[in-house]
Amino acid sequence: GTIRAFISCTGTVLPKNRLEVKPPVNGRVENILVREGDTVKKGDVLLRIDPIQTDSEMIAARAQYDASAAEARGQEFEILNTEVNLMRDESSLKSARSELEQAENNYARAQSSFKRQQQLFEDGLLARDSYESEQNSLKTAKSRLDVQKAGVTQIENQVNIARNNIAKMKTTMAASTARSKQAAANLAKADDQSKKSKVESPLDGVITQLNKEKGERA
Repeated sequence: GTIRAFISCTGTVLPKNRLEVKPPVNGRVENILVREGDTVKKGDVLLRIDPIQTDSEMIAARAQYDASAAEARGQEFEILNTEVNLMRDESSLKSARSELEQAENNYARAQSSFKRQQQLFEDGLLARDSYESEQNSLKTAKSRLDVQKAGVTQIENQVNIARNNIAKMKTTMAASTARSKQAAANLAKADDQSKKSKVESPLDGVITQLNKEKGERA
């Protein structure tokens, strides 16, 4: 007859391919949807992580992004308004300088005319009334010149202040824009984390062991 040999031994049967699935985010296990021995398909939801933490992080990240974005937009709007005002002041400055040049010419003519009239008055060839009238015309021309000079100086100061303010605001806005970009990145990360509150099977297989229970930290 046929002689058959048998070997009896103890051991553990292990699968050829074994994969330990871990949650991509930390949190409390809210619900386990499988049991040991269950057959699962790729994409099946195995468990859910309590989304309270991820949701709160998402809300905080969105609030931070909204605030920083609103700050950057407000600063941009303020810069645009200041630049519009600067253009207006620069136009006014151009006109004021033109008027100042005209006032300087008028004053120069008034001085020349007064010198001639003064000589005639000293020579006894001009009445006092005419001399005093010419003297008043010179004073008026000088007064208008002083007003124009003061006006130009004032507008020049306004223009310089506006330019300095715009430069400072642009520096501040650059920092706000950088914060907004960082907040946007944080928001995207929080959104990604929020979507990972459920753990899916990465492949077809059988659940051999559950290392966590409902309510435990994952």
